Amino acid sequence: MRSFLSTSIDREAALCFAQAGAHDVEKVLFVIEADTHRQTAPFASISHLSYFRTEDEVLFMLGAVFRIEKVDCDGGVWVVKLVLCSKDAHEIKKMIDHMKKEIGEGEATFYSLGCLLRKMGKYEKAERCIQRRLRELPQNHPHEAPCYHLLGNIADDKGDYTLALEHHNKSLSINLHTLTPDHPHIGYSYNSIGGVYNVMGDNESALQNYEKALSIWSKCYGKNDERIGDVYNNMGNIYLRENKLNLAINNYTRSLEIKKKVLPTDHPSVGDIYMNIGSVYATKGEYDMALSNYDKALRIKTKSLLPTHPSIATTYKNIGFVHEDTNKHQLALEYFQKAAMILHHSLPSTHPWVVTIEDAIRRIKSKLKYIDQSSLFSSVIRLSSV
Repeated sequence: MRSFLSTSIDREAALCFAQAGAHDVEKVLFVIEADTHRQTAPFASISHLSYFRTEDEVLFMLGAVFRIEKVDCDGGVWVVKLVLCSKDAHEIKKMIDHMKKEIGEGEATFYSLGCLLRKMGKYEKAERCIQRRLRELPQNHPHEAPCYHLLGNIADDKGDYTLALEHHNKSLSINLHTLTPDHPHIGYSYNSIGGVYNVMGDNESALQNYEKALSIWSKCYGKNDERIGDVYNNMGNIYLRENKLNLAINNYTRSLEIKKKVLPTDHPSVGDIYMNIGSVYATKGEYDMALSNYDKALRIKTKSLLPTHPSIATTYKNIGFVHEDTNKHQLALEYFQKAAMILHHSLPSTHPWVVTIEDAIRRIKSKLKYIDQSSLFSSVIRLSSV
């Protein structure tokens, strides 16, 4: 917070204030969870000092940091669940400041809201915001290109890769007609197009686009920029799929070195790289190293993302695969079910990630059933031989 925040422990009083606004604005109610047993708390009840004592006013201090847990709409009022972060949340604050720079700290628009919602894993709401922003813009407006680019990223997140390519190519076409060929925005298009080809399994097209992005961004930003780290990570994904494990780990390591220099410690992008490094070790059969890196990824993501974010589910899924490969089937099932709970909350049932996790759950249940039957059969054999 950049100013003192006045709140009330009386929900009905707060709702009255929310509903008293103009009819053409959104009504928002913030529900804050705070530990009242802290020795040093950045809030205090001032109802005994307030002129309106029935409002049960609680004042939060300047600089308080909150974590968004959940956003719902209830009877025309948006309800945002917040949790007050601890006083040692310096890294969280650094990450929030970094994300503000990514999204933009200027005038709030449906584009900036769409960016934020996408980072929260709220893809449907993000898409609606960007479509509304496009309707606001006059034809051939320069902001059309970033809108189509973000729609491409959202379609990619939702598993609609054909639509993702369509949006990204439209954004690229606009930029190529309005910008110089080595403009950094064109690098974003090439990197994102490479990402779609990557998940579609077209490694050659993905690498071609990644190399174009790397060439443009290296000239614009130098070798130690966050975007350069993104490309190395993405190229590592392709080499992992091609089972070129040394090339994969080299690219992931270069990416991690860059990200740790320029990003907050608990930035989710750092967690993504630890997860990818873990996948290399899992492929090599070095399961202890795989779990060590997955645990680092999970610790970062649970700190920096909403509990329902699909990226946390992906980490649970990968940990489950390691336990399955090491014949710890019950543990594997527990992690697969954690992943499934998140994915069903965040993604449509037809999304490839949802299909994959449901297949994994069926497979591991079948293995557990087979083990139980084998144990029973073995007991019968032993009893019969007595």
